[in-house]
Amino acid sequence: MGQQVFEWSPRAIQGYQYATSLQLNNALKVVEEMKKQEPNNMLVYFIEDYIDFFNLFIGEERTTYQILKGKKDIRLRMIRKGNENSPYYKFCQADIYLHWALVKLKFNEKTSAALDIRKAYSLLNQNENDYPNFMPNKKSLGVMHALIGTIPSNYRWLSNIIGIKGTIDQGIQEIQLALNQAQNKEKIFELETVVMFAFMMLYLQNSPESAWNIVSTSSLNPKTNPLANFALANIASRTGRNDEALRILKLRPKSQEFLPFYYLDLLEGMVKLKKLDLSAEKNILVFLQNFKGENYIKEAYQKLAWIGILKNNNQSYFKYMQNCIQYGANETDEDKSAFFEAQQSKIPHVELLKARLLSDGGYAAQAHRTLINASSIIFDDKEHLLEFNYRLGRSYQMLKNYHDAIETYEKVIDMGENSPAYFACRSALSIGNIFEELKKYDKAITYYEKCLEMEPSEYANGLHQKAEAGINRIRKK
Repeated sequence: MGQQVFEWSPRAIQGYQYATSLQLNNALKVVEEMKKQEPNNMLVYFIEDYIDFFNLFIGEERTTYQILKGKKDIRLRMIRKGNENSPYYKFCQADIYLHWALVKLKFNEKTSAALDIRKAYSLLNQNENDYPNFMPNKKSLGVMHALIGTIPSNYRWLSNIIGIKGTIDQGIQEIQLALNQAQNKEKIFELETVVMFAFMMLYLQNSPESAWNIVSTSSLNPKTNPLANFALANIASRTGRNDEALRILKLRPKSQEFLPFYYLDLLEGMVKLKKLDLSAEKNILVFLQNFKGENYIKEAYQKLAWIGILKNNNQSYFKYMQNCIQYGANETDEDKSAFFEAQQSKIPHVELLKARLLSDGGYAAQAHRTLINASSIIFDDKEHLLEFNYRLGRSYQMLKNYHDAIETYEKVIDMGENSPAYFACRSALSIGNIFEELKKYDKAITYYEKCLEMEPSEYANGLHQKAEAGINRIRKK
């Protein structure tokens, strides 16, 4: 038996490309070929791990997880037989630990996931010291440094346990270096790095236009790769390009050779709903009928309940909200919010719901018109009044009328600081965003800190992470 190597042979490149475009059966065939034809190429175990990662991370089937989870240690043992002097020796081990950490988080095994993250970080750090110019290492290390820089102070103990230190700026610089090389020399990790960089710009840098520019000018192909389709559609949707998101989703490949990606059906339904297109119901039902995981289920039932309201069918709303309570996990911010609403047993106001959906879709003028028309209705309900002011503030902000936006958001904070709803917390974050854009940094930090002081029953983690990221951005200026 010859030297065990890490070599991106044509077969290895093809296997990796099949795996990252979710053609998992084709990827498995290449892996089997490699084990026969290239038995000394340790990258086969790295590629094989990608196949299981996507299968579990996207499919979320618990029975499949129980079957596959023992393979992590087998692959790590095989990779440790490889050439210790290769930069891929520690990098491949670290990425496998990261894959399984992400999968374990999906299945709510947080302690075990934290231990895997710790091992990955240690390996990546050692590798960075040994091979400072090895760019794939910076891809993984950059994400870890950036995310740890956004952990709110009350969760700092977690970063201490894991042993990671880093900032958003450090992480973004590392990812940018990795991306430059991936686009110019080493094309292998281009898709991964583009997607990571874009989402970091969107969520951590509060730079939606940069995020869209990164994905829309990249080589991501929404027609031939479901992951590329997801990244483009998701970022289009979250940057106010709802019609573009719908166009992209309709391009997604649906043939048998691709791993089913039912979340894209849910995403298409939600994108349609943001334009008040009630054919969204069909897409959401496809997701619920086929998806075998536990996340996004509550969110999906909530959206069906909303369609009931828009159809003036209150009975349908309560039926789906009962399902929202009964089914699915309660881990993601969106599922928590859906569950919180379901527990209230209170129908949202139809005009406020329309304004919410239109705003989420980037249809600012329509949302504002809907609210102005609804302002003639007297809101006896304090919660409806709180929401009305929040949505009005948001429409002012989207229309760049910052004076009225701030004034209205202030009203929301005064009214709802102690409310379990997220409106006041989000209003503080939004005022912080406005002041940051206006380069009034001291005021921005004041409002970001105000956001961190509030603990709403929904969206708290995401709002706090964004506020923490805002503070970090300003302190680096």
